[in-house]
Amino acid sequence: MKRKPITQALVILAGVVLACVLLLTGCAPPASVPTPSASPTPVETGEIKGLVSVGVIPDTYNDDRDPENDGVELYIALFDRQEEPIAFKDIPLKIEIKLYTTEFSPSGEKRGRLVYDRTVEVDHTEPLGAFIGNRILLRIPFEDIEVDPVTDSKFGIVEIAITTPSQGVFEARSTMVMLYDIPPE
Repeated sequence: MKRKPITQALVILAGVVLACVLLLTGCAPPASVPTPSASPTPVETGEIKGLVSVGVIPDTYNDDRDPENDGVELYIALFDRQEEPIAFKDIPLKIEIKLYTTEFSPSGEKRGRLVYDRTVEVDHTEPLGAFIGNRILLRIPFEDIEVDPVTDSKFGIVEIAITTPSQGVFEARSTMVMLYDIPPE
């Protein structure tokens, strides 16, 4: 009889430990982007079949062993009507990326000064793991972002516009992109 509560407690503890490990290692799925239930089939025509929207999730990355982050990482996904990520290859897309500072006022936050503006071209998605699925991964080093840590907020806004060859422009926005890292003291 006493084994049942102990077993349940161990199962709960194991679940909590697993969740903590996933969150601390960055392996947990982003809350606002659904994960695929099955691997999407790559599309090989000039049109990305089923494309209805795009999304962007900003994060940071660290390429070395020091504790400071080295830049911004953008996970970009293309979605179908069921909000499942769409994989594609050999279709050229132009992705315009703009980072802005955030200005705060009594009416809320708004887009501030433009601190990064680039256009990149991609022609495929990458399978980035079971939790993340097929996404486009772009990295922006902090030194490429024209921000002043003395006057600018640490967090800003990212806006992307993806131009497809035959389906037009799709846009996405996030208001929680880190613009610079403050080294630990």
